[in-house]
Amino acid sequence: GVERFDISGGEPTLYKQLPDLIKIGRDYGWFTNVNSNGSLINEKYADKLLKAGLNSIHISLYSPIPEVHDNMRGSKGMWKKATEAISIFAELEKKYTNFKVRTQTLICRENYKSFAELLELHYKLGSHSIALSYLEGDFEKKYLLNENEIKYFKENIIPKAVDFCGKLDINVRDRAIHVIKNIFSENTLSISEWA
Repeated sequence: GVERFDISGGEPTLYKQLPDLIKIGRDYGWFTNVNSNGSLINEKYADKLLKAGLNSIHISLYSPIPEVHDNMRGSKGMWKKATEAISIFAELEKKYTNFKVRTQTLICRENYKSFAELLELHYKLGSHSIALSYLEGDFEKKYLLNENEIKYFKENIIPKAVDFCGKLDINVRDRAIHVIKNIFSENTLSISEWA
């Protein structure tokens, strides 16, 4: 009954047989997706993945500020590679009509103040949707937002993000606004529990 095949990691583009793995998934008739940081993507390799039958890719992009993204990834030049990978895949969508480039990000202390600008960057680069995650596993609370930062985010950043989403295509606008308004929702957890 499997319908979807998500290939993640680590970084799946390090796996030399990734195109073969994608082809196997497509041969089974599965919707095939790869999650990547974009660091090893060039146009030739991207085309190879799409020829193998890739339906979508999620490229991680954590900040509109290169230095912040690079610091979060732990390596210089990662922002440039990620943004180039998104652009490459967005351009290849014209050739591969059954493929969509998507992006992913997370909210943490390093990037929450520039979150609205980050959404806009994802959109400008050609992303069709953004997978948004909360930071997990930070038991020492070095990167989790504290209560004051969450309140600031809800009061100052969410309205900017909602304004941006209000300019999106009518087919996605309402859903995007709904999702943005429910980040750190107090219907789910209290602010102290989120923190």
